[in-house]
Amino acid sequence: RMKMHELLERNASRSPDKTFLFSEFESVSNRQARDVVQKVATAFRSFGVTPGDRVLIFAPNSINYVLAMFAAFELGAIAALIDVLDLESYRRNVRRLAPRLAISISSHLTDLKQASPKGTKFVSLDGGVDFAQSWDSLLAHDARIVPKNFKESDPCHLSFTSGTTYQPKPAILSHEPTLRATNCIAERLGLQSDDTSYGITTLSSSHILV
Repeated sequence: RMKMHELLERNASRSPDKTFLFSEFESVSNRQARDVVQKVATAFRSFGVTPGDRVLIFAPNSINYVLAMFAAFELGAIAALIDVLDLESYRRNVRRLAPRLAISISSHLTDLKQASPKGTKFVSLDGGVDFAQSWDSLLAHDARIVPKNFKESDPCHLSFTSGTTYQPKPAILSHEPTLRATNCIAERLGLQSDDTSYGITTLSSSHILV
């Protein structure tokens, strides 16, 4: 039985120099990813993020997108993900999600601020927005141990699925069931520790996470 953030911590302990994620632009090892996640989680906590809060991410795929998700997991917050190609879904759902924090890129943030509830804080992955914290500024925080006062059965991830209806609706995944599903899929596919999983769909879908 594990929580999502413990997966990264275990990998960083067992194989610190092994690649955790790569893109066409960069790669990070397990240890580098863990260190960034701990700094970003410390920053999130300073913004008032607590267990059960929504950390909403509306951004293109990137390594920092995944690290922001794991920082939310570290705090027991819910990584709420909306497809960056679906701005109307953001406008339609953001008020009922009531995110404590919204993460995006500079070209979207002004529009997102207008649609978001009062009190929402913002992080810009590429900087350049005066009302938002830049991602680089989060990395200036000293990593601190944050309380882990949440359970494996608590929710960690929210994404939108259409199912048989037109408008996407939110679906929640919890820590332990998500990891259990991941283990089952890896076993069924015969994945080994040296294999690479190549994700080509949007990170706002639960498919890549699982």
